Amino acid sequence: CAYPAGVGGLAPMRLLHRAADRVLTHTTVATALAALDNLRALGIPRERILMIRNGAEPLTPLSPEARAAGRRAFGIGVRDFTVGIAARLAPVKGHSVLLQAAKILISQHTGYRFLIIGGGSEEAALRRAACESGLDGRVIFVGEVPDTAPYMGLCDAAVNCSLGTETSCLALSEAMSIGLPLIASDFGGNPELVREGVNGLLYPAGNAAALAACIAHLAQDRALYLRLSAGARRRFAEEFHAARMARDYDALYRRLYAENLLARKARVKG
Repeated sequence: CAYPAGVGGLAPMRLLHRAADRVLTHTTVATALAALDNLRALGIPRERILMIRNGAEPLTPLSPEARAAGRRAFGIGVRDFTVGIAARLAPVKGHSVLLQAAKILISQHTGYRFLIIGGGSEEAALRRAACESGLDGRVIFVGEVPDTAPYMGLCDAAVNCSLGTETSCLALSEAMSIGLPLIASDFGGNPELVREGVNGLLYPAGNAAALAACIAHLAQDRALYLRLSAGARRRFAEEFHAARMARDYDALYRRLYAENLLARKARVKG
């Protein structure tokens, strides 16, 4: 995870983590630069940290017919710009910021829909907030599902509104696999995953007005949308596919095994 600056930075915590790392691990893997920074703040030496970004299996894209039918089932119009978020419903995931942005956008134009995929402790509060904000029918709560593909496939863009703990978001990686442009907060590892103007847009974490502006920009600029969609597919294939992650872990395990073998042979000779 990537936590705000200062968490775990106290000297006793640093000593504890450093001692545990020395005794229990050969290598610690960071899934983003933000996580690497946290690990170093916890006292783990840089030379014992390896960077391997998370990878994901690609989502199965919907056929045009299945997409049209799914959107009709949720009351989503043909021209409605639909934003999806797949995340547990917890305060750190920033769904309340998305609801504020939704209210701003709907007040300007009714052609926006928001698909909230996932369950969690904040579900009742978020449903209540959406209702009180007059967003019924425009913000759609899907609930927790075993497969996000049938729902993300109905969307035009994917968002991440995290306010804490985010490193290398698998939901955003999966969204890239089907060509969805990304809009994400600038917290933690999001700026590594989302390259501004390449595969998505970034906004200051917690700033609902800025999030609304990013969504509106993407909805209204077709050339930008197509460029970011192509960039999303390309970055997924090159950097965020599960096969790349598996190769990186395989290389790590093989290196550690070889080092252990050499150490054992040295002990035998000694």
